[in-house]
Amino acid sequence: MKNRRGGFTLIELVLVLTILSLAFAVALPRLPDFTGAKKREALRKLAYSAQSLHEYASFKKKA
Repeated sequence: MKNRRGGFTLIELVLVLTILSLAFAVALPRLPDFTGAKKREALRKLAYSAQSLHEYASFKKKA
C-alpha cells in the first residue's frame, strides 16, 4: 500500500509564489495606465495563468 500525503511540497509553493510575485511586480505598475478593456484583458490573462499553475500543480500531485 502506498503512503499518500496530501498537499504541495515546499518547492512547489515557493515556485508558485515566486512566479506570482514576478507577474504582479510587472503588471501592477502598468495597471493605472490601462483603460477598461485593456485592464480586463490583462486581469483575464493573469487569472488564466493562475488557473494554469493550479492545474499543473494538481497534475504533478497526481503523477
